[in-house]
Order: sequence, then C-alpha cells, then structure tokens
Amino acid sequence: MARYFLHLKAENELIPDEDGAEFPDLTAAQREALASLRSILADALISEREPAIVAIAVADETGREVLEIALPDVLPATVKRLLTPEASPAQGTPDRCLVVGGLYHCFLHTVASHAP
Repeated sequence: MARYFLHLKAENELIPDEDGAEFPDLTAAQREALASLRSILADALISEREPAIVAIAVADETGREVLEIALPDVLPATVKRLLTPEASPAQGTPDRCLVVGGLYHCFLHTVASHAP
C-alpha cells in the first residue's frame, strides 16, 4: 500500500491534504479523486452554485504531484460534446454558459432554418 495525498484546488488556492490515505496503487487513488470530484460537482449543481473546488491534485509520498484531475474530466462524454469554449455562428447561439476552472463553456442551441 502506498500513501497518496488528494490536494483540493480552488480557483486561487490549494487546500492541502495533510494526512493522505493509503491506496493499493495510483489507479485506486485516481478512482477516489474522480469520485470526490463527481460528488463536488453534483453538490454544486444541486445547490445551483459554482463549485468551489475545480481540481484535485494527487501527490505521492514524496510530495510529487503525479496527476491532476479537473472538473471537466469527470463529465460524461455526451455532456462534454455539448460544451464548447466558444460559440460560432455556424454552431448556433449559446443558451447557457457554465464556468469551470475559469473557462466559459456554453450549451448551444442550433436553430434549424425551415425555408418554405
């Protein structure tokens, strides 16, 4: 078992995991970080507020960051396809925008032209 630290990253702040936790391997620590971020995102969506945490940095026992998982990484592929960093006239017009990690992601609504 190895000890990994799951540091929380806010917009302008790092909240260190002082204790860490033991995991069989890095993959298990990654699964825990993914589950934690999904929970953070779900809580933010349910309460209709911006998530305070935008990423989790996983560090090993030496303190070296071995991976980072950001909020967009936990979104299902179908949702990721609906998000775009910018809208262009060819894609449609933005209906709603979501700020994740300081980046705007807009849901697009494409209006079909029905010419007579």
